[in-house]
Amino acid sequence: MTYGQQPGYGYPPAQPQFEPPAHLGFAVVATIIGTLTCLVGTAVGLVAIVFGTQVHSKWIAGDVAGAIDASKKARGWAIGAMVANVLCVVLGLGYLVVTLTHSSS
Repeated sequence: MTYGQQPGYGYPPAQPQFEPPAHLGFAVVATIIGTLTCLVGTAVGLVAIVFGTQVHSKWIAGDVAGAIDASKKARGWAIGAMVANVLCVVLGLGYLVVTLTHSSS
């Protein structure tokens, strides 16, 4: 680098050296829990698995931005699946409590 030259000027932006996480474990757990609790969590979890499986193939193909994007989407969809699962459990338990209290009266 010569004197007065801006750092990074003329050089390509730095690329991450490590493959972004695929979040497949989280997506699979969310999907399994969704299968046990509600089908909404299952469907959302399957979308997370699809994006999670795209991370490695995009990384190998040299599509760094695509791999990072797929990783972020996989994480977001897996979180959405877990939120849906928790909501289904809470609503189901609430329904059960209300039903049991009204039937015993």
